[in-house]
Amino acid sequence: MSSPQLPLLPLILDRVPGGLAAALTQEGVPYRAWSLGAPQGRFVLFDSRRGPSRPVVAGQIPIDVDRFRPAFREDPFLALEDERTEVYLRRFGGVEIPHYLDRGGRRAVRRRLTDLLRNAIEDAGGIWLCLAAYPFPYRNALNVRLDHPLYDPSDFDAACDAISSRESAVSHFFQIAKFYPYPEALARLRGLDLGIQSDDDQSFRRVPHIEEDLRHDLELARRVGLELVGFLPPGGRYLPALPPLLRRIEFPHVVLNDLGANDLPFFPPSSPVLHLPAHAVSLQTLLAAAEGSGFRVQDSGIGSQFQTSTTNDVPHSSLSSAHCPLPTAHSSLIPHSSSFPSSYFAEIIPQKYYSGEPLFFHGQVPGGWGRRPELLRELFDRAEDHAAVWKTTLSRFAHWWRARCEVRLTVVEHDGFYLLSADHLPRDYRLGVTYHRGRHVARMELGRRVFRFSPSALAYEKYNSEPAFRPEPTENPAGDPRPDRHVFFIHQGHQDRKADHFFLRVLRALRGRKKSVA
Repeated sequence: MSSPQLPLLPLILDRVPGGLAAALTQEGVPYRAWSLGAPQGRFVLFDSRRGPSRPVVAGQIPIDVDRFRPAFREDPFLALEDERTEVYLRRFGGVEIPHYLDRGGRRAVRRRLTDLLRNAIEDAGGIWLCLAAYPFPYRNALNVRLDHPLYDPSDFDAACDAISSRESAVSHFFQIAKFYPYPEALARLRGLDLGIQSDDDQSFRRVPHIEEDLRHDLELARRVGLELVGFLPPGGRYLPALPPLLRRIEFPHVVLNDLGANDLPFFPPSSPVLHLPAHAVSLQTLLAAAEGSGFRVQDSGIGSQFQTSTTNDVPHSSLSSAHCPLPTAHSSLIPHSSSFPSSYFAEIIPQKYYSGEPLFFHGQVPGGWGRRPELLRELFDRAEDHAAVWKTTLSRFAHWWRARCEVRLTVVEHDGFYLLSADHLPRDYRLGVTYHRGRHVARMELGRRVFRFSPSALAYEKYNSEPAFRPEPTENPAGDPRPDRHVFFIHQGHQDRKADHFFLRVLRALRGRKKSVA
């Protein structure tokens, strides 16, 4: 019997860019930081731009990650840490839909980078094995986030009735001060997955004021016996100052509409606050895009109406920094505007399911889901057509993700088998692993601490690493952008930057361009 060699996994990281470690965490690839003492892995990753690799022992193989940079237009490691967002367009059914997405297309960069790293490790005699992003045997997760910026009794009841018996896959984010006078609404929310929706006006205020308002909201919730465990920042937009703020208040997670949209959760650098991205397009954005050039909108429940011909004088409250305003029942919608979201969901759900992007959708209840509860039911029906979908709340998904991050895997080759040992296995979830071989992948359950498998005995399927929507930058953003090309660059460096104006510029550009035919 041969003696065990150095472990094939975990990978050992020796002064590599922080973005690489974050990417490996999202992908579920086991790794350890380099440390003194007995070697813990066969493959040592280092970045020659940061200095030479530390001395390796016999059997260890150093891999310089700098070799992967030439395959990208920009430095992929900087892209993985970029906290800025851009507006992109995607054409669907003859309509161009604005998306707020991270500037570097982090998911596409991460998948391409890890594919290159996987090829290099497999060529050197290693293997690529990852923790599954979802509990075994699920292939994806479904959640619908209902945002309640105000209380409209009719719309609120209609949306709650539409999700009856499906509350296990719904999370509610609301402004508790606007619900506080309505005990009947608070009673209906009690026991559900709840979070705080910040007032969009706070995006133009100082962070200490946001913190003061958050503490006040938590006190109101305590008085009425509600537990609020998540936070939706102003407009659902990422602010660099949010992680330390939420760490002080001890919020476990925050949900976003822009940075990392359509992707798996992530932790910002040096922050314990988990960020849960949503789908890049909300219900109200779909409805507004469907109106086309005849853009006419009302703020739901507020009645602050404006026409596209007078957008130069639009007040701040008329347009959210993350969403296009939501048409109400009194808006002049074009005939297909109500069916447009239905067609969009019918196409995007299978794409996201098979690409591994979580099915996390969102939209406002007043004037949105509440006026169109049939869209809620249809969205659930379409997602549930896929059998391996985990219906979960955002809080439970955050709990799962933290448990997944605690797992420590080691893989050694022994007598023609791979011996996998795991520490810190979660008690509340079944853990899955994916073993990659070239462009194919096999899925297994890791139900015990020590597990042995033979690659030849596994069932494989083709591995799909392509995102459902991969934005690509254009050389001339001021020109006529093509589908899936970005239009305007959004700087996130200043908290008081009025991103509303950028979104208005997108709408004006769409209105002024010659209507394209899909």
